[in-house]
Amino acid sequence: MKLSTTILRRILAPATLLVATWTILFYFAILGEVNDEVDDALEEYAEEISQRYLAGEDLPVDGNGTNNSFHFEPLGHGPIAHTLSFSDEDIWIESKNEWEPARVLRTTFVDAQGDNYLLTVMTPTIEKKDLKEALFFWTSLLCLSLIGVVALITIAALRRSLKPLYRLLGWLDGNRLDSTHTPLNNSTNIIEFERLNRAAADYDNHNRALYEQQKEFVGNASHEMQTPLAICSNRLDLLAETPLTEEQLGEVLRVQSTLSQLSRLNHSLLLLTKIESNQFHEREWVDIGELVRQRLEDIADIYAHKSICVEVEEEAPLVINMNRTLAEIATTNLLKNAFIHNTEGGTIVVRIGRNYWSVTNSGAPTSLDPERVFTRFYQPHKREGSTGLGLAITASVAHLYGFTPSYSYAPDSTSSRGLHTFSIRKEE
Repeated sequence: MKLSTTILRRILAPATLLVATWTILFYFAILGEVNDEVDDALEEYAEEISQRYLAGEDLPVDGNGTNNSFHFEPLGHGPIAHTLSFSDEDIWIESKNEWEPARVLRTTFVDAQGDNYLLTVMTPTIEKKDLKEALFFWTSLLCLSLIGVVALITIAALRRSLKPLYRLLGWLDGNRLDSTHTPLNNSTNIIEFERLNRAAADYDNHNRALYEQQKEFVGNASHEMQTPLAICSNRLDLLAETPLTEEQLGEVLRVQSTLSQLSRLNHSLLLLTKIESNQFHEREWVDIGELVRQRLEDIADIYAHKSICVEVEEEAPLVINMNRTLAEIATTNLLKNAFIHNTEGGTIVVRIGRNYWSVTNSGAPTSLDPERVFTRFYQPHKREGSTGLGLAITASVAHLYGFTPSYSYAPDSTSSRGLHTFSIRKEE
């Protein structure tokens, strides 16, 4: 959820609750004031009637144009507690020939003979249902108008205030360590955003410096290692040509094998660093289907002793604008992986589509770890001569050109082997 949306919700929620609470309190306040005025008038009217009655004067006549009415009810002789109560009731109005809401006062008084009377005084009052509906309508209209105005003002204020933040986010999204550095141009008079700009720029400069140092270190280290490795290998070759016992010659060959593996590992690490540093700038249109068939001719001869059946299913041409060397490396790594980890008499199926290519090979009946299979040095079953970087290099090449590598496993229904599928796909 966007920051502006969150802030707007946090403003409108209490504002709506405040207006709703105010509406309820306003209704009861208006109703209380109306009742107070009517009750005061009823008390005065009841006092006038009781005094006239006790003085023997003429009482007001019902229907005198005021719609007020009253009646007496004898309560008997003897002392009683004085009562005074108000209530809302519906009364029949003869002049209107209908029931109307009224405010009713009931009070007691005693005449000179000690007889008690209950005096009931009634006067028409406002229709509280209509008052509720009117208040609800107008306050709802006020609430919606107020919320709408507050929302518009808040959105406008947030958009204007948060422009520096959105510019900073856009700069961070487009800023990559392996791309040309674009300075942050995000001037603002908001202190917090200015501090955020400085912090982001400082972190970017620091990360770029570390990145360049790391890239330079890895490159220099790899080149520096190649020289002593080549010297050691040459000296071992010379040593192997001298008279040695069979045991000594075996040791020399094992050391040469180790040095060869170390050299391949060094080359792979250097290649991986160059890929992640985006140092392969040359591009051309590469037909993956054609490249797969070329690589298969070379690799299939090497592993002909395994009698592996290879099929290529090209649903649609896949042509990518990329560095040809990286395309060859990624394709070779996938195919070599399929041959190396295959079984005797196994199968390899290469599928090529408009936005993907995949390699499926038969192999061990157990799944690899999909989360780690494309990470460096992941080897569930260590194989001699393997650097553990082939799939990691393939994944780096895929990411460089917007593709996503993935792995899946399924049991082979025709044998006890498993089917391992490595895919390179671009989401549309």
